[in-house]
Amino acid sequence: MACGIMIFAIFALLVATVVTCVSGTRLLQQGFPVSRLGPRLGSAARARRPPSARFYCNGGLARNARNDFIVSLKGGYDLDLVIDSLERVPENLQTFQQLDMFSATLSQGDVLALLRNEAVDYVECDAKVSVGAGR
Repeated sequence: MACGIMIFAIFALLVATVVTCVSGTRLLQQGFPVSRLGPRLGSAARARRPPSARFYCNGGLARNARNDFIVSLKGGYDLDLVIDSLERVPENLQTFQQLDMFSATLSQGDVLALLRNEAVDYVECDAKVSVGAGR
């Protein structure tokens, strides 16, 4: 019985991950970050640059004005320089130098800037996910 519950929990987590990734991809395809993520940042040329990073987030979380995000960089880029490129120091900033990642509470404008930053591999909503038997 415990094995069956464990298999179900793993399956449910896998389905939730796929749904989240597909939802994030659809938001990018619909132009969500460009059309709905706040004011344009930097020069006009930078503001028109299409997103180069992947975006994983479900629609409800992505539409909040401020949210917690995990940001992963491509290899060879400096984490501190990417953080310094934002308009202000993010709240709840935690850096993971060995993993080339950081987590923080970011505004929609910050998310948009990160999605357009060539150093960023992906931006992902950081959210609590619970899988349980309803107890």
